[in-house]
Parts: sequence; structure tokens; C-alpha cells
Amino acid sequence: MGTNGLRYRDDIILIATSVELQELVNSLNTASKKYDLLINAGKTKLMIAGKNSCDILIDNQKIEVIGTFPYLGSLITTEADCVTDIRARLNKGETGYIVSSLRKIWKCHDIAIDTKVRLLQALWPVATYSCENGL
Repeated sequence: MGTNGLRYRDDIILIATSVELQELVNSLNTASKKYDLLINAGKTKLMIAGKNSCDILIDNQKIEVIGTFPYLGSLITTEADCVTDIRARLNKGETGYIVSSLRKIWKCHDIAIDTKVRLLQALWPVATYSCENGL
């Protein structure tokens, strides 16, 4: 697949211009069928960066176009920025088990603000990762 693809377990991201992408999808589909593997067109998604649009088909089925999708724990967007991903992680962390279970500490007046800030800084990555991955 060369330098135009990213793979992780059973996920593959193909990166190409619209003309090249249909060729890549056809090639992947043909190679998959040789090993009795089928690409599920219903689960396959297409993200278009920029203002162009195109229709990609797998066995004459049109692929759904999306604007955002989760991949390896991050939210990928058509704008290729990290703002959406950061906001989603912060929202998950705010409602997460670790943060909510420490409410007594947050409300306690006997613990210095500096200590609370340091505790939050230490736990925030764990809270956002745990919520995202169902831990």
C-alpha cells in the first residue's frame, strides 16, 4: 500500500486525491477478495478534507461521507485541527469517575489550592484516557 495508507488491526486509512482514492479502494477490494475478505461498505466511511466532494464506491455501493471520526483514541476532523478532540477529551474528563470521585477533596477547605491543582494536573490525563476507553 506504500506511503498512502495507515493501518491498525482491521482499520485502514487511505490517503489520496479523489481520483487516486477510487483506484486504491478498488485495488484493496480486489486484494481482499483473493483472501475471502470482504470490505463492509456499510461500515466504511469517507472523509473529505477541503471543499471538494467525490463519490467512492465499493461493489457499486456509495460510501457514507462523514465530518468527524474517532481513530486510535483521537477525533479526526475534516479541518485537521485538534480543537474538537481536546474539547471532547475535556468533556469526558469532567464527567469521569476519577474526577467525580474526588469531589470531597475539591470541596475541602483544609487542603491548599496548590495541592488541588497539582492533583488535578496529575490525574487529568488518566481521567480523560479512562473515560474514553471505558476503564
